[in-house]
Amino acid sequence: MTDSATTSAARAWSDARSFLFVCLGNVCRSPFAEGLALRQIGHRRAFSAGHYPVSGRRPPELALAAAQGFGVDLASHRSRVLSRRMLDEADAVFVFDEQNYEALVSRHPDAAERAHLLGALSHEGPLHIADPFGGPPSSYEAVYGQIAGAIAAAEQARK
Repeated sequence: MTDSATTSAARAWSDARSFLFVCLGNVCRSPFAEGLALRQIGHRRAFSAGHYPVSGRRPPELALAAAQGFGVDLASHRSRVLSRRMLDEADAVFVFDEQNYEALVSRHPDAAERAHLLGALSHEGPLHIADPFGGPPSSYEAVYGQIAGAIAAAEQARK
């Protein structure tokens, strides 16, 4: 992890009034980050979306169970497809891995300066937070722990 990526992500987190979390399908990582962030960011806004071109999908049962372990209820979440309007409303955009970043900036080059890897917020790593979709329960728990660690580190640094 580069110091510049960490510094840039931390500054974006600290300065932003609204956050957009973007992953591939918007059924595992980004809705969990949204739900967790909403509990911790006070009066700021958070929302999520995905690149997968189908909206209205439910999170997998394993995602629901793992999220509950962190106090996040994803039962009512339905996937949303990333839109220009969402990007325009976000001060900072957080993605989870290089593929999410590349998909975002290839379709929306103007969003590159607001796009950051969520993992860069935590010195504990990892920089890239893998997609647990289709994996065992332990992969969801590990990924959600990484997301929780990154958000907690960002909020702690802000104080």
